[in-house]
Amino acid sequence: MKKEKLLQLKDNRIVIGGIVFLMALITSFQASDNPLHIGRIGTDSGVYKYVAKVILNGGMPYKDTFDHKGPLMYLVDVMGMMLNPSIGVWIMELIAIGVTFFFVYRIGRLIGCTALGSMIAVFVCALSITYFFEGGNLVEEFACPFLMISLYIFTRYFKDGDTSWYALLVCGTSFGVVCLLRVNMVALWAVMCIGVAIDCVKKKRIINIARYIVWFILGAVAVIVPVLVWLRMGKALDFFWEDYIVFNLKYSSDAERASTGNVLQAIVTFSKSTPVLFGGVLLVHYAIERKRLFDWLMVAALVLSIVAMCISGQTYGHYALILCPLIAYAFASIMGDIAINESKKELIIDTVKKNVRCRVIIIKAIILLFLIMIAVHLRPRMVFEYGGATDEIIETIKNNSGEDDKITVCGNRDWIYLRSNRQSASVYSYQEPIAEISIEIRDRYLEEIRDKKARVIVLVVNSTWKNALKTILEEDYVLIKRIDATEIYRRKE
Repeated sequence: MKKEKLLQLKDNRIVIGGIVFLMALITSFQASDNPLHIGRIGTDSGVYKYVAKVILNGGMPYKDTFDHKGPLMYLVDVMGMMLNPSIGVWIMELIAIGVTFFFVYRIGRLIGCTALGSMIAVFVCALSITYFFEGGNLVEEFACPFLMISLYIFTRYFKDGDTSWYALLVCGTSFGVVCLLRVNMVALWAVMCIGVAIDCVKKKRIINIARYIVWFILGAVAVIVPVLVWLRMGKALDFFWEDYIVFNLKYSSDAERASTGNVLQAIVTFSKSTPVLFGGVLLVHYAIERKRLFDWLMVAALVLSIVAMCISGQTYGHYALILCPLIAYAFASIMGDIAINESKKELIIDTVKKNVRCRVIIIKAIILLFLIMIAVHLRPRMVFEYGGATDEIIETIKNNSGEDDKITVCGNRDWIYLRSNRQSASVYSYQEPIAEISIEIRDRYLEEIRDKKARVIVLVVNSTWKNALKTILEEDYVLIKRIDATEIYRRKE
């Protein structure tokens, strides 16, 4: 009787939902601007929030302010800032993480995990996300729920041998969303769609391919077209093409940053990180052991995802957030393996039973080792500027400009615009590293600043921008304050 009650407790949806939400809540506090640290803004997060602010003030991304991420990233921040100016974006992050964890749990149950095993898979996913988080409010973070939803749909397809039209629609919509966040995060769909086509051909169900394609495309179109129409109506479509497509092609093919050596080094760096190493080994193990198409597709999806995210030759930790759904699936598989082996104990002879128990012990040891290693190396890496000096910088800017005045901040510190409630005097609110990629951007920015639209100029003492702006600073601006390595100039009357 007690055992039955225990099982009911484990399968209680309210309890499980509460635990999943709690893990999502704890994970979300890794965000740089969580409710305990309102105003602490990550470097990339500052850019996205600034673009969102421009949109809320009636402007358009790409046309009125430059950035090279997909438009949905800014619209997510717009929704968050409309929800609550202080913690709205963090709430959007909490929702994204919660949905991700929910579908990790659903996948676990789908492939044979117990409720407890599925919760362990969620916990591993939480650790992996924290490992790569880097302050949050990033495109990879908001891509994770859509990757997880689609992975669940693909897992169900290969388990059942078919899928419904609405599942295909959701899968296509998820693909469209990720395309409008950052297009090089779609490796999962590229691999799995090919796998579905192969499966249909093997089973001589060619007609199904056409049906799958139609519903998938309809789902993608349902999200992509409205966004493109919005950009067109705002006269920003050409700028979108230039910034999101053309510039990103330059970014990923830059001779110095994206050299073959840097790309290979990035692949090695991510591949040997604890979560990816353990997850990859498990995926390869199950692909060899089970000899199923889907398991090999999972390996291919992991490899292609790593290659795609390393194409720029950079090793920003948050790039690897898109691997967390695959890592979670790998550990859900091992928890499902434990459940299956445990259920067989009563049905096998003593000799085999000992082997099964031995295997279960090994599997549990692997999980424990993973948790220990990731805990030892776990260091929430946040990219932000915060401290006493920032308050002095903001106060100085406010004292030397009005809310209608425009300023420019050289480098990549958009949090200054947000904290001071000032607008950028240039389309390029930040210039690093984009001016290193495109000499045209550097020239346009310098030309805009020479027009003296900026009431205040903020720069770092030893930056290349101080030398580039030397003439205009000497002739038209006066240094009003130096705060640590930051200099603040005001335009002469």
